[in-house]
Amino acid sequence: MPNWNFRELYYGVCEDVRDTTLISLAKRWANEIVEDVMTRQSWSFAKREGHFLTTANVMVYSLPSNWDNITSFREKNSRRFMERLTASQFQQRVTKAESTGEPGTAIYYGIVGYKQTPESLISLVSTSAADTGTVTVKGMSGGWEREEDVTLTGITAASTTIRFSRIITVVAGSAVTGTITVTDDASRTLGTIAAAATDATLTSQPASKVACVSDSTSDDYGTDTGQYLRIRGYSGDDVFLEETLNLDGTTPVSSVNYYNRYEEISKYENSTGIITCTTNGGNRTTVKIPPTQLRTEYIEVGFYVVPDAVYDIEVRHSEQAKKMVEDNDSFYPIPSKYFGVLKEGVLKKAWDYLKYPNKSQLSEQRYETALKWMWLDDCRRVSTQTRVGGTGRDRTLFTIPRNAETS
Repeated sequence: MPNWNFRELYYGVCEDVRDTTLISLAKRWANEIVEDVMTRQSWSFAKREGHFLTTANVMVYSLPSNWDNITSFREKNSRRFMERLTASQFQQRVTKAESTGEPGTAIYYGIVGYKQTPESLISLVSTSAADTGTVTVKGMSGGWEREEDVTLTGITAASTTIRFSRIITVVAGSAVTGTITVTDDASRTLGTIAAAATDATLTSQPASKVACVSDSTSDDYGTDTGQYLRIRGYSGDDVFLEETLNLDGTTPVSSVNYYNRYEEISKYENSTGIITCTTNGGNRTTVKIPPTQLRTEYIEVGFYVVPDAVYDIEVRHSEQAKKMVEDNDSFYPIPSKYFGVLKEGVLKKAWDYLKYPNKSQLSEQRYETALKWMWLDDCRRVSTQTRVGGTGRDRTLFTIPRNAETS
């Protein structure tokens, strides 16, 4: 069987229509047809099993966006399948997530443009050496509400061991002597407990600058003015912020603004290397953007009860096709045997563009017929019971909307 690749597809179509000036368009059409094929059916050749490990006391996780049509979650060691809920269903059932243990429920929150949100240690310092009592910090950490008691050490700062994304309350066990200042990792003041009071007045939330770097020296704004990022999000004061960040190759560059949460971190154009953005001084990865993608998206899921340890979670899903860029790129996960199906689809687009309606209609008919044959051929490899989800375990749970830039 020939080892078909991206070039054989787009250039072969250009040769068939006798117009090699269509190469750039044919490349785009080829990716569109691959995307169309992948959305037509629940193909057996795309079925995969992915694994990831939970972290103790972390409820919310980001899965790769190419884990499409998730059908099941199973804890590997206990072999127990998890109940699956949407975020609204979970909220109706559980008003406050506070139990920990082996998770039995998977919750789908949606698509987000970041891997992890900023989280920060919280520091407390007094203007009086007499303040050595206990202060309770309550807030959101790992996607759920947690609290921690911190023993003050007077005019020396004392910090939490838990990292918080948002603070709900800061309350002293008894009236303090001096003024207690509450700060985050960036030494930003989040609030204060006034002298002789117990409750903090909060004026802001934890926030962090984002530092971005490439693993290639070629991604340098100084030599290529298209090598910059767009950052959009909210400050610790819930103010919408937007800025551009000029890349400097393998040297990290930091944002001007401090962010509490993000809406988008995206590139202006393709890069040579992988762009990695981190917060909290490089301790927390926010996004990773591959060279041929302008942004990344993640599937945000939660697990309840909140994991109390490391659990190996098996995730059954369908693999999305990656965007083809290089000539030798394959159509993975579409097998090479279906090259002819893809080519008819691209030909249809080419004849449309060249305004040959009869040839376009013929290619469309061939494409649709080939897709039906492809489905029947794929069905021969999987039993009917498995395909329709007779046990309820193979039914689609999360159908993730595709985006040509992130596929």
